[in-house]
Amino acid sequence: MLISFMNILLVSIMGFIPSTSLSCDGYPLVVQIINNQNGDFTTIKDLEERDSGSFVVINWREKLMLPRTFINNEISFSDRKWKLIYENSEDARIINRKPNGQVITYNCKSSN
Repeated sequence: MLISFMNILLVSIMGFIPSTSLSCDGYPLVVQIINNQNGDFTTIKDLEERDSGSFVVINWREKLMLPRTFINNEISFSDRKWKLIYENSEDARIINRKPNGQVITYNCKSSN
């Protein structure tokens, strides 16, 4: 419990700076986080600074561009077929929804 409280406190003080270099399902994944609310295409590192127009560019087994979601208590980006969810600054998940309804989840770990 103390560790969870300390993590929340650190995120509050330092923001949420995720790893942009991950390993998902044995493949390297590189994420670039971009703000674009005003058409300025600004690359950011701290997810607390993302604006309503932010999106991620993912270079993985596929190249993806996913817009920000507005789900409470979740830092995620999705186009409804693919979804990137940050669990914390070191871990994330990629979810792929297939046309037949099958959902495949890939767990990702920081490779920094």
